Amino acid sequence: MELKSILFYILSIITIISSLCIGIVKNVVHSALFLMLSFFSSAGLWALLNAEFLSLILILIYVGAIMILFLFIIMMLDLNIYKNHKNLLKFLILVVILGFLMTFKIIKTLLNGFLVNNFCKKKILITSNTIGSIKELGILIYTKYIYIFEIASVILLATTISVTILTLRSRKDRKYYSSSDAIKVQPSDRIRVIKMKSENN
Repeated sequence: MELKSILFYILSIITIISSLCIGIVKNVVHSALFLMLSFFSSAGLWALLNAEFLSLILILIYVGAIMILFLFIIMMLDLNIYKNHKNLLKFLILVVILGFLMTFKIIKTLLNGFLVNNFCKKKILITSNTIGSIKELGILIYTKYIYIFEIASVILLATTISVTILTLRSRKDRKYYSSSDAIKVQPSDRIRVIKMKSENN
């Protein structure tokens, strides 16, 4: 067995186990860490499939930005979902039904597709070495998918502007502390010294 195949099986097992641990572990922080591990192993699988750009994007964006932000928020809020475990039991029937449906669909796909046509015994031929390269993705984004790319850019820009406006908005019925105004305060503006005679009882 080649080294590439061994790495593929190892990363696949890590991805499956870490994905299962996301929903099994009770600690939310540990669940987020297992999600990061699944992203790393998935990036390794993409790198083995000659999609180096996609694997780097997965690590830089999801692991380096989004998951770190999620982990920071979870640790700040100190979430403990299992305190309300009685409410989670209400969704148990729905989860079981969806699990059976997904399992049935996977088994049906394997029986009607891969096993019937003997895809496992056939060699997959890669006709191009540019699959997943930055050049090919750039050509597709700026030619075939240019309108979708521009719409996504406008949506992200609108989201950024909305977040900025919501952050800068202040309510008039509340008092806010301004650190810059506090620094500019002079003692003569806030303290008045009064000289008066003492009272004799």
